[in-house]
Amino acid sequence: FVVDDEEEEDDGEWNGDDEPEWDGEETDEGEDDAPEKPKKAKTKEERMNAARDKWAAPAPVATAATATATTATTTMTATTTTTTAGADARPSSSAVDESKLLVALSLQPDGSTAKELASFLKLDKSAVNGALYRLQSAGKASKTETGGAPTWRSNSAAPPAAPAPVDVPSSAPAPTAAAPPPSSISPPDKDAVDGQICALSRQKRLVVGEYRGRKNVSLREYYEKDGKWLPGKKGISLAPEQWSILRDSIQGVNARVAAVSDGSYPQGGDECVVKLNPNGSRRVTVGTFRNATMVGVREFYEKDGKWLPGMKGISMPTEQWEQVVKHAGKVDEALGGA
Repeated sequence: FVVDDEEEEDDGEWNGDDEPEWDGEETDEGEDDAPEKPKKAKTKEERMNAARDKWAAPAPVATAATATATTATTTMTATTTTTTAGADARPSSSAVDESKLLVALSLQPDGSTAKELASFLKLDKSAVNGALYRLQSAGKASKTETGGAPTWRSNSAAPPAAPAPVDVPSSAPAPTAAAPPPSSISPPDKDAVDGQICALSRQKRLVVGEYRGRKNVSLREYYEKDGKWLPGKKGISLAPEQWSILRDSIQGVNARVAAVSDGSYPQGGDECVVKLNPNGSRRVTVGTFRNATMVGVREFYEKDGKWLPGMKGISMPTEQWEQVVKHAGKVDEALGGA
């Protein structure tokens, strides 16, 4: 049987009828060439379920090496934190010895600020502030608002009593006499300031200084910083002629002090004894504070027809005033060289 080659030729058009139909089953043929179907985006609920399953999965078990490294890192962090905290640590208010704070307050009858007390006791200001408010709550200290930093005073008329002396055997040396209160002790020479005539207390000084080429007499509180005593804001400086009026009025001031102390001159507050300048703004007054007689040298201001005490000035208990009287001659000598 011979087939003629011409019978194999097909010059008709392809109409697809002779191709087998696809029955829906996948085959391996041409799989790599088939276009990839786009993935269907997950719904919000599906994403939340997947996240919940991930969170609920148990944590991986740490190996010994991982646990050791984690422990070392934690220990190093804690050590660093402790070291840093220790370097910046300051005494809390509970660290302040309130008995020492009360003694310091009693040394300044006209009051002290928290900053001054912190400098005196070598403590943190915030710690001293907290202790002062605790003493106020306990009724042991009181606060006076003066427009600036509040002034604190002890509610005790005198410093806390010293403990009773201990019996000393006869073979032991006799005890030495008790030292006088700090307010009557002049500071050592190393604490003296330029132009100092005398120390009225550890902080209050009577000084003859110079300002713009002219001498003056200063009654002022000083504070210690970096081993040096510097003048503070509390105090007043008198021109030579104002000091002369004060010196000439010493006898009258002493008479008023005696009358107030024995009750023969009743009064409710500081009363003017002498005016130191023509308009009467600078005055010497005598009054009482917590049953203690006080002498004030202060600048006053007029408001609504009344003269009120200002910030410039100083108040002295009688023993400090007596030191001013005692050294008046030395003040005159220092001014005489002007």
